[in-house]
Amino acid sequence: MRLFLRHMLSMKCHFISRRYALSRCLAIIEQQKNNEVYRMKKILTLCLSSLLLAGCASSEGQSPFKSYFSCDIPAASHYPIIESTSDLLVNMRKLGVDAERKNVVAAQWAQQTTDASEKAKIESCSSEIRQASIDIVQPQVSRVQSVTTGSAQLAALNDVHVKWLAYMNSITLKGTDASLAKAFNNAANNLDKM
Repeated sequence: MRLFLRHMLSMKCHFISRRYALSRCLAIIEQQKNNEVYRMKKILTLCLSSLLLAGCASSEGQSPFKSYFSCDIPAASHYPIIESTSDLLVNMRKLGVDAERKNVVAAQWAQQTTDASEKAKIESCSSEIRQASIDIVQPQVSRVQSVTTGSAQLAALNDVHVKWLAYMNSITLKGTDASLAKAFNNAANNLDKM
């Protein structure tokens, strides 16, 4: 089993097919089923390792991220106009987290490709996600501002909005400014307590 796993690891990832991995796995199980020192845990570990290797890429030179990444721009229809401050904060946090997650995947994809046009598309997608998120939140902020009567609450709301915009604009393929993310979260927590 060790020799087989070593053999699998030594091969280039894109040459390993799932069918081959499964067939080798079943063959080993058949050979070992009557062996007294048979260890199911080791066999299962081997099978999982083989399948993970087989999933590295479907063809030579293809990025593993290219198969899964798509420009998933947030839709305004999923975030209707709200009046509650707490609902607004939920949306702000969700859009921020989603934008960060999508940019991590996009950045990994960008590192895998050497095609200039693909890199440009990835960068464009990153900007579109960020701008769409801002466009979704802006009318929600305006709506909550219109129904907020307390001056302290209004000032806190405006502070949250400014810091959220700074945080969102810091989310790029190079990463996120952690200090701006923290500043937004602190301001949001303060507003949430009011």
